[in-house]
Amino acid sequence: AEIKLDRDLYLRTQKSTYEELMDQWRKQAEKEIGSDLILMSIAVGEKLIPTEEELDEEIGAIKDVKIKAQYRSENGREYLRMLITRERGINRVVAIVEGRA
Repeated sequence: AEIKLDRDLYLRTQKSTYEELMDQWRKQAEKEIGSDLILMSIAVGEKLIPTEEELDEEIGAIKDVKIKAQYRSENGREYLRMLITRERGINRVVAIVEGRA
């Protein structure tokens, strides 16, 4: 079933104006992008970017045929590379904070 929500009704339930919500969403997006850029920079600086072989291994482990096909595309591989690099950046920061690095 399709759910339709009137914009004005939504704004009233959020007790915000359209401009206020857009400003909140913009700030949240900027914060998330900034965090991602920091994590990616750490991973790149630490040479934690996955190799083509590592990407192939990750894609090979995917059970769902349709999802596997999506990740085999050029865009899919780049997206997967970004996800793995970001995850490795997170792991590196955690290791540093925990004194394991």
